[in-house]
Amino acid sequence: MLIVCASMPKSGSAYIYNLLNDLLIAHGLNDARRIKSEYKLTHLMTRHNCNIWELTDAKIARLLRISESAGTFAVKTHCQPTPTVVQGLANHTIKVVYISRDPRAVCLSAMEHGKKLNEIGDTHHTMAKNVDFATALQSVSDWISIWNKWNSCRGVFFTTYEQLLNDRHKVMASIAVYLGLAVDSRKIDSIIEHYDERNLTKERKIYLHYNQPSADRFRIVFTQDQLSILNNCLYSDIISMGYSAAREDGI
Repeated sequence: MLIVCASMPKSGSAYIYNLLNDLLIAHGLNDARRIKSEYKLTHLMTRHNCNIWELTDAKIARLLRISESAGTFAVKTHCQPTPTVVQGLANHTIKVVYISRDPRAVCLSAMEHGKKLNEIGDTHHTMAKNVDFATALQSVSDWISIWNKWNSCRGVFFTTYEQLLNDRHKVMASIAVYLGLAVDSRKIDSIIEHYDERNLTKERKIYLHYNQPSADRFRIVFTQDQLSILNNCLYSDIISMGYSAAREDGI
């Protein structure tokens, strides 16, 4: 089986991907990085977190063939589902864990990430364009469109950044049940402890994209005008995603 850890960008996807990968290892399944090395997939499963980007038919077909022979492993993406992935969900050769976040918090995180990338000269990174509010807002709108496509898929496990912050153990235990993993409570706690901020080296914080974990920081960082724009422009999406917002445009 192929596990796809999909997400809205800036929603804790690197963090949950590493927790998920360790859950699989604890169950006796594959470390995705070993699969990447053994099958020479560095060009396909990129960077430390094995991001495969677009879920093309060719990529998914190759990864499924490998999972059939080598066993279950996980990959990561921010991209939209494809018919091949939907079919895989239907025939149980693919399972998907999807994590999202309050779009207003995503907008703030995207802006901060974009500015940081430009400060260090990494202008080719996909996040580097998000240096101003308007651009970040457009990016968030695009990412919500992808969330909507995943939300229409049957068989996906959905969670949120806020749920993960509130109760990591409950979320990971629920994912273990969804994936059919026999991982006991103490082992789940051990995995979570391994990725606790207090135990992270500077290098690990980088690949976990561990910056300022907070659910509502956007409420104090954005100006009132920016919050009003976010609430008005994204109102229906914010509500659909399970968050609260007040429109201020009179509609």
